[in-house]
Amino acid sequence: MPTPTTRGEAALKDACFRLLQAEVEEAEEALGVAAWKVGPYVHAGMVEDELAVRLLVAAGVTAGVSEDFVARRIIELTFQRATRSPDGGGADGPHGAALTSPGRRLHTASDWAGLAVPERVWTVHGWIPAATTTVFYGDGGTGKSLLAQQLAVAAATDGGSWMGLSVRRSAVLGLFCEEDAAEMMRRQAAICARAGIDARGLEDLRIMCAAGEANLLMTFDARGVGELTAFGHEWFALAEAGEPGMIIIDTAADTFGGNENSRLEVRQFISALNALALKTGAAVILLAHPSIGGMTNGRGHSGSTAWTNGARSHLYLSRPEVDEDDGEAEADLRLLARRKANYGPGHDSLRLVWRGGAFALERPPARWS
Repeated sequence: MPTPTTRGEAALKDACFRLLQAEVEEAEEALGVAAWKVGPYVHAGMVEDELAVRLLVAAGVTAGVSEDFVARRIIELTFQRATRSPDGGGADGPHGAALTSPGRRLHTASDWAGLAVPERVWTVHGWIPAATTTVFYGDGGTGKSLLAQQLAVAAATDGGSWMGLSVRRSAVLGLFCEEDAAEMMRRQAAICARAGIDARGLEDLRIMCAAGEANLLMTFDARGVGELTAFGHEWFALAEAGEPGMIIIDTAADTFGGNENSRLEVRQFISALNALALKTGAAVILLAHPSIGGMTNGRGHSGSTAWTNGARSHLYLSRPEVDEDDGEAEADLRLLARRKANYGPGHDSLRLVWRGGAFALERPPARWS
């Protein structure tokens, strides 16, 4: 059986090999991924730190990282954040699997034979999976924040449903950066009135109203290496302590302190949200505004494709095309589209109508069929 040191060196060689296959424009991101995979083996003493850094720097520069010092800095920062050696100091887990952290394991596929396959957990069945990130885009003024608040109420209510969709009962934590408490209270009152809900029963719905505050969760240095801000650390700690089943962040523009067109920076931000989702088991829902191009072509996204590629689900709220003969009536209509669903069916859409300060499912007129 291979020794822990052999396993560590094999992991390092594999990471370097994969790094060398990266495209030049993705070299820095690929180096970060390679260092993240090797870091736990370094912390566990399964591979020498000096050897790991030397080989990763060489592979990174060959792949296209601009300078040695840039590659070294990326590696050092990634090693610092990488998972530590498992408790007890053991390098090998059951069935010969190599442990790199509690919950992170290099499995032998044959070990899964005969085990019960875990079921997929959905926060909104078929639309929003648990334990990962969903990006929810919406044209300006369409009401995506209101619709997200309605989703939060549905989750915090026993037997709740959202636009006719089944919602898993869970505690909810929301960060709303665009509205103050007064506006959120008005919306909450309208939502509860329409649904016939007593707000006193929503103890599991917690909302942070942060309009006008410094809400960046992650910022980036000149080389594009991301780091959580002080508020970012506070928010992540609050989310982990509260054990929510749903985390809403409104919006990406308020919380992402990087270049939305940089794949490297966007991937780090989405990866941080995915890590939070995995750690808590919650569905992380990130609200965002589409670009003009995203609105025009109907794709409903903005900036780098890493926003939607990094998330497992992509929703888009927009206004349907207005009939000139019935423009006033159709001004209250919305189209909620499922643009991406890695774990569920393909594209789908719902017709919604705004009434009395909240949205409801609308049966489409015959001309929409």
